[in-house]
Amino acid sequence: MAATTESEGDEERFRAAGMDGYVSKPFDLDHLVESITDLAYREAPGPTESTA
Repeated sequence: MAATTESEGDEERFRAAGMDGYVSKPFDLDHLVESITDLAYREAPGPTESTA
């Protein structure tokens, strides 16, 4: 998850780099908790060739 001051295009750039979530500062506590909860309950990816 990326957390940064909001700048145009940041979310797309961080997601393209592999981040699973994005929250900009200043944080909205409800959005932060929701984002962390979503990530915590997301199914973990299976093994890849490099980890198998």
